[in-house]
Amino acid sequence: MGAGLAAVMLASCTNNSTAPTNEADAARQAQADSLAVDFGRLIGDQYFAVVERDTNYQRPDAQKEFILGFKQGMTMVTDQQTYNDGIMQGIQLAMTLKEFNKRYKVNVSPQTVVNSLTKAIEGGKLDDKTKTELQVEYHRLMISLENAIKQERVIPAPEPKQESAPETTDSVAAEPELDAAKSGKPE
Repeated sequence: MGAGLAAVMLASCTNNSTAPTNEADAARQAQADSLAVDFGRLIGDQYFAVVERDTNYQRPDAQKEFILGFKQGMTMVTDQQTYNDGIMQGIQLAMTLKEFNKRYKVNVSPQTVVNSLTKAIEGGKLDDKTKTELQVEYHRLMISLENAIKQERVIPAPEPKQESAPETTDSVAAEPELDAAKSGKPE
């Protein structure tokens, strides 16, 4: 084996479980390792593009959290596409529910969602009538939650304050037009 192959093989074996056995495999693996570095650098650059738009990413611990989450995400993928799809949909819904719970001041239970999903999949595809009924119920609940939030946001106008006339030592009362001018109301 030449010195060049040995150097390429050594350089490309940093995180791989099996070492290349020939020069072509070693060269291909070196390219793959270079791509891995490029992926990381490009995603790192995308991270800073998000930092410019999202103040949540500007917190001191945000970088560490992002890297930890990214690392965990990179280890979750398997050869089973259905499992990977479940992870992606689960993460997406979990993120949606986090914002949903915050916006509507409720707590949609992830376990209840999982239990419902399990029963739904075990029960088979919904017929059109049941699907329509489910969609109507879903929209009814969403409208109800939205209306409840809107009602909370309506801030009732404060009661007008009745300004009392300043006390004077003489018997002259305050003029009514001055009181009306102070309150902003016409007489």
